[in-house]
Amino acid sequence: MASSELIKIKTIMEDYRHYKLKFVQFGQHCDQLVQKAKLSELKIGAIQAREMAWSVMDLPITVRFGMVRTKERQLLGKIDFEKPGQTTGDAGRSIYTFYFDKMGNMLEGLADSFSTRRIIDEHDIPYIIHRFLQRYLKERRLKEAR
Repeated sequence: MASSELIKIKTIMEDYRHYKLKFVQFGQHCDQLVQKAKLSELKIGAIQAREMAWSVMDLPITVRFGMVRTKERQLLGKIDFEKPGQTTGDAGRSIYTFYFDKMGNMLEGLADSFSTRRIIDEHDIPYIIHRFLQRYLKERRLKEAR
């Protein structure tokens, strides 16, 4: 029985490495896009552990990698764009979250099963950043209206 548990542990670790590699590729493509397009109001920091620090219109955003299981027990990667908490110890507040499967297909929700966008395809990165910026600007407008 111990060997079956060891196999399960190794499988989980291999899955984590696989999904994190997709996250790293996503970060690299985002950085390349920002540099190529000379988007000075968007800065992409290096990946530290499972996070990237971004600066969007001079405000800090944390881009965080994680993994989740669907109701069907399928493992998905998760990328969450968060505003930092207002005081020390506060958890960040999510602005935008999306998921991805083992192939790197972007999924808008846990129940999605099909996508034409891939987080590791440099041609799809502008779409993903645009989706994030739409949510980011919507949230800023709501905050300013209060």
